[in-house]
Amino acid sequence: MLNKKDYELLEFWAEQTFDDYFDYMTGIKGNKLTKGDFEKVEFNKFFENQLEKLTEEYAAVLLSRIQHCEKLLKSIQDPRLFFILARLYDKYIVEGNLDHLYQRTTRYYAIKAIRADRRHHKAWYLLGQAYSFVALLGGNEKVGIKSIKIVTAGYKSDNVKTGYEIDGAKKTIRFYERAIFCLQQALKISPQNVTYKNELKKHYDERNEAYKYL
Repeated sequence: MLNKKDYELLEFWAEQTFDDYFDYMTGIKGNKLTKGDFEKVEFNKFFENQLEKLTEEYAAVLLSRIQHCEKLLKSIQDPRLFFILARLYDKYIVEGNLDHLYQRTTRYYAIKAIRADRRHHKAWYLLGQAYSFVALLGGNEKVGIKSIKIVTAGYKSDNVKTGYEIDGAKKTIRFYERAIFCLQQALKISPQNVTYKNELKKHYDERNEAYKYL
């Protein structure tokens, strides 16, 4: 098993977002910048120049952390690493890679975390969010991003429904149903969680919208 200090470090890795990384690397955290800096044109140009660079750096940092955790998993077999890896992969998106686009590895490790602890409500929630993201992309995991037809709540079409639209709606609904199930499980364990309640309602609305394509 991981010792306390090592686990706390991995938790920090999994918790850190790109916004956190960007803020730290550009000096926003630690009071390195003043309010007046935000009003300078030069400051805004600095942000624009840094964004692309730090996006690439953050992806490299995530990959390094993922590789470290997967290496640890082979030697330590601590089930807590499953959820750590699921969260890291959830943040790690590689352009053109369908495994990352459809969050297959995120789903894999979230499921492993749930199998290790059926009452892991955070893993249920993350798995549900991954399913809802695939639903948003149309539910077809065999096509690239350029071929994806996004189906979202609030979209209405006056055109006659084609076979492609109907087939896509069925796949979309299937993934929303999985997301709904996962959120229901999370709420059974943590019934007062407002985020889970709001996300569950949103997924119901999105699924119902997709039914209009049938």
